[in-house]
Amino acid sequence: MHGTEPPVSLAQAKDTVRKEVQDKFLSHNIDRQEGAQLLEVVNTAADLDSLCVLYNGLAHIERGRGRERGEAAAPVYALGEKTGLDAGDIEREIKVHLGRAYHRYVSQAVNDMEFGRGRAVAGYPGLRRASAGVAGLGTCSVFYFLEESGARNLVRVAGIGHHLSAGTCRLDYASAELGGVGRILHIT
Repeated sequence: MHGTEPPVSLAQAKDTVRKEVQDKFLSHNIDRQEGAQLLEVVNTAADLDSLCVLYNGLAHIERGRGRERGEAAAPVYALGEKTGLDAGDIEREIKVHLGRAYHRYVSQAVNDMEFGRGRAVAGYPGLRRASAGVAGLGTCSVFYFLEESGARNLVRVAGIGHHLSAGTCRLDYASAELGGVGRILHIT
């Protein structure tokens, strides 16, 4: 983005993050005090980068809350030949494949996988998608299959990418079943 205007204004991005904070509060993923503090930080954010740092931090707060409440047993993740990964491991592995500009959205996408908020992808039986980000700034989309692995769920990552538009995603990593790296998936 060097030398160009960002596709969204700081005010628009703040509105998006405020909505995300409010949604997390209403779904009891953060408490009232945390929500108020986060909204204050959103309101005083001086630039898009600091706003995105807050968005990333929100994901870590939510993950801690969800685990405290026992919402879901932490799944085991697999990516390619790597198996037995926890949430921190899979975040690092996703970042290996995803462009650096999108790293700040990885934590929330992992939360969405862990807490069952992924959406089915039409045309791919069993494939789910967890997407996170700030519209106009960037996104992280992870495509995955849920599989049984003993007493714990196994989340097998099949694709990693970012949105080109609301209905399309470019894959920076893709298993053979998704057609390979660089493929553009239509997800509407």
